[in-house]
Amino acid sequence: MKNKDKRLYDFAIIIRNQRLDLGYSSAEKFSYANGINRSVYQRWENGEDLNLSSLLRLCELLGLSASDLFRMWEECNEKMPKTRMQLRLEELKRQVAEEDNIKYKKKNNSPDKKNGSDEINSSDKE
Repeated sequence: MKNKDKRLYDFAIIIRNQRLDLGYSSAEKFSYANGINRSVYQRWENGEDLNLSSLLRLCELLGLSASDLFRMWEECNEKMPKTRMQLRLEELKRQVAEEDNIKYKKKNNSPDKKNGSDEINSSDKE
């Protein structure tokens, strides 16, 4: 795997956070709801390169202007004093890792059979 451009990775973090702010818990749900190929959208969130028309479409879907998106990106990039940039990226990366950890635990958490919580509630069926 070739090294990704750090600037694209920073951009990907912003894209992911905007999607989460819109209430979509997964890239798959967002792409489906907006008629985007799932694997294409996931590549954008993983820091793959995208062309200008894709960037403009992405801005529309996220409810941002291109200038807003680039302004957010600049705040996470070299335009900011290095220590502030590093703190912001660390915060965003920590949030992403925390969300991934929560999703992983939910996905892999089996019911506790000791206290009978493996029974299905009637409210769970709805």
